[in-house]
Amino acid sequence: RKGASSIGKMSKFLMPLPFVIILVFLIRGLTLSGAGDGVAALFTPQMALLAQPTTWTTAVSQILFSASAGLATLTTYASYSPTDAPIVRNAAIVCVTNSLFSLAAGTAVFSFVGHLAHETGEPLMKVVTAGPALAFEVFPVAISMLPLPQLWSVLFFAMLLNLGLPSAVSMTSPLCLAATEAIAPNRPTAVSAAIHLVGCLTGLIMYTSRAGPYWIHVNDHFVPLFLTIAVALSECVVVSFAYGARRLVHQLPRRDQRFES
Repeated sequence: RKGASSIGKMSKFLMPLPFVIILVFLIRGLTLSGAGDGVAALFTPQMALLAQPTTWTTAVSQILFSASAGLATLTTYASYSPTDAPIVRNAAIVCVTNSLFSLAAGTAVFSFVGHLAHETGEPLMKVVTAGPALAFEVFPVAISMLPLPQLWSVLFFAMLLNLGLPSAVSMTSPLCLAATEAIAPNRPTAVSAAIHLVGCLTGLIMYTSRAGPYWIHVNDHFVPLFLTIAVALSECVVVSFAYGARRLVHQLPRRDQRFES
């Protein structure tokens, strides 16, 4: 509970930072030569790819992972909310805000990708690779084209740290809460410390070795792609048929029960 409370207090001051930085990158990127080609590539569908199952599984896993759906994170945080909190409204706000921010960030990235392709003369999709490389290839170019690039570089990586720490806490909160309630309800700090120590040591062993990039690729690709979808579908089946969807709706605040039909 302290972790969720700390994130809530920190978010009030730091959460506007990503929106401001992405907005600045978006405005600057759209003014560059070749940006239109990048944005067009982002929003132009390729019909051949729409017929491939991997396209849909990747899209579903991405939206589930970015919204933290099916990972017990939202369930854990919702357990700290007041019993009369507007759950449906809050869920809609999270989903809409997440999608709008993703569209803005994607447009900003592809505007700079289009500019890089225009400057280098290379095909658009060969300028950069997907994954963590974006943060070290596209955004440094974006930062260098802004006034006071040193300031923006500090703000950008502070933004990454700001996004990474709450994400790490949110991903471990469900495990810490479940382990605390099952093992030592009166010692939540000790249980959380033990779990994070094991995770830290495991990460040091896996990601600082020569196989570190391989493990990053495995966790970055296969965990969101397969595990998130499997868990989310399992939750839907278990809640709908074992627990009962109508029974769950009746436990929502009265204002949300109108969505039962």
